[in-house]
Amino acid sequence: MPEWSAFNSIVTDENLPETSVGFMPLITEPVTEYKTVYTALKNFQNVVSQLQQPRIAVACAEGVCKIARDILLTNPSEFGAIVLLLVHFT
Repeated sequence: MPEWSAFNSIVTDENLPETSVGFMPLITEPVTEYKTVYTALKNFQNVVSQLQQPRIAVACAEGVCKIARDILLTNPSEFGAIVLLLVHFT
């Protein structure tokens, strides 16, 4: 019996669009500083522009999410394409 993804590819006619995966540059600064989060959000916004996507989901832990949310609420026109996801990293 093939794996689930192989089985689905055999029994479906659905054509899904190609997706792109990329990696962000490393930022060697403390992650809970305002300037670090701002720089990361600018990088995410740049990725959205390069891939010509309407939105990008950014998953972050509670401390970073609070800072990012404050930045997004302060600059809604600058970061309108970013959607924050609060996650718990273990």
